Amino acid sequence: MLTKTDYTNLQKEFVTKKEFYHTANELIELIKATGESIKKELKEEIVQFKDDILHEIIALREEVTIVVGYRDMLEEHQTRITKLEKKRSSKSN
Repeated sequence: MLTKTDYTNLQKEFVTKKEFYHTANELIELIKATGESIKKELKEEIVQFKDDILHEIIALREEVTIVVGYRDMLEEHQTRITKLEKKRSSKSN
């Protein structure tokens, strides 16, 4: 059988239900805060990654536009060269 002294000593050794719930609630709040922090950091990283990709896509589109412009110029030059060659060959005949 427990004596009053034993009971008092046990109360000093073990946490009470109230202390346990208080500590549990503190841990829950800490976990929520940490989760929100991680969520915010992850969101910022994703936004930065999307931004980097978007800049690369824009740069690629600009390069493609330039290359297409050069291709059109080359095709025009090829047409002009073909016409000049035909004129030259008809003059030499």
